[in-house]
Amino acid sequence: MEESGTDYFTDPKYEYEPTMFLKCHSKIRGDKNDRITKVWMCAFEPHLDYPEETTDLIASCGSSSVCVTNVRTEQVVMKHYSKESKEDFFALAWSSVNMRELGKKKKSNILAVAGAQCTLHLLHPSTRMCFFEEKFKKSKKVTISSLRFHSLATSVLCASFSSGEVCVWDIGVPSLPDYEMKLSLLHTLSVESEIINLSFSRQCSSLLAATDNGVVAWALHLKELNDCKSKIKMWRFNFPLKPGVDDRDYQLVDSVEPIQNGKIIASKCALHGNIYLWDLEEAIEDCMGNSSTVRPAHILNYSNTDNYFMSMGSSLLSGLLACGDDLGNIWLYDLKEVFSQSHERQEQSAVIPWPVVEEIGHGVVPKKEIVINKVVVDYKGNYIVAVTHTNLVCVWKKERL
Repeated sequence: MEESGTDYFTDPKYEYEPTMFLKCHSKIRGDKNDRITKVWMCAFEPHLDYPEETTDLIASCGSSSVCVTNVRTEQVVMKHYSKESKEDFFALAWSSVNMRELGKKKKSNILAVAGAQCTLHLLHPSTRMCFFEEKFKKSKKVTISSLRFHSLATSVLCASFSSGEVCVWDIGVPSLPDYEMKLSLLHTLSVESEIINLSFSRQCSSLLAATDNGVVAWALHLKELNDCKSKIKMWRFNFPLKPGVDDRDYQLVDSVEPIQNGKIIASKCALHGNIYLWDLEEAIEDCMGNSSTVRPAHILNYSNTDNYFMSMGSSLLSGLLACGDDLGNIWLYDLKEVFSQSHERQEQSAVIPWPVVEEIGHGVVPKKEIVINKVVVDYKGNYIVAVTHTNLVCVWKKERL
């Protein structure tokens, strides 16, 4: 949907130069003419020694492949293909876990990926190994929609199924060189909603799920994780309805992103044209029973698109929140400025427009074809990466570093 009469002004401090538009997820390997493969998710690798920082490596997934790319050198350093040709990877998550080698524990980054075939893959990018695969028996219509590692127990992996079920597993300590490990089920959570994606609030030790009926949160405190008999507390949060609308469809939350270590949560409701920032601790305290309507502390202006499933990304140290739209634009919000102001409703800090991208043999890629599925920001705010419906991994670099 075209934005009518919108003049996007960009402050010089939010100017980013487009540097890389890479096709690395084609259904047919090496096919540069593939413009229909959807790249669903991307995430920067966490720094092993400083978890709040990131490296130059970005993981992305789409169709039956997972790629790890260096945004600085613009080189794909690892590529993994599923054995299942009908696989469509929707979800990925990084974690820094302990591995045992020669009797000693050593921390290393791993990558979990999954999707349409309900098969979990665990990858060790530094050795280019896929060291674990397991397929879960589900209905053909059920997918693994999202993956998220526990922020405080980094070997604990949460996987949401589109049916509303969440499995909480512990992968333990893989033992090298054969990567011996056991996937242990700690808890099974469920909600009568379709789960779209997961995130984790470190501040509240809570797993958050964006669903087709608001946001659901489960308390996953460390003391309860290993007690399979403990009852996990759940809350459901809804958002203000648009004026004149009384319809559950307008509670479809297609993205939820923790801010400030998860004390503040950013939520995007489809068709609202807004991003809501709200205090999770306060919402839990005010929750009567298991459900409540949150009071947003800030409402950020966003595209009036009628498209769904465009997911936000942020980084703690840069203070930036970003989200794409269905015209190839990146909407940027400087959270330091947002929180310094008292008024509730605020405009975006900048909008980075879709650049002129020309494909060999196809000409210029029209922005009306560009749906941005996910945007992420590195820890310094120097790189912004987006993945699209048109088989592109896109990188922008800050002009003034």
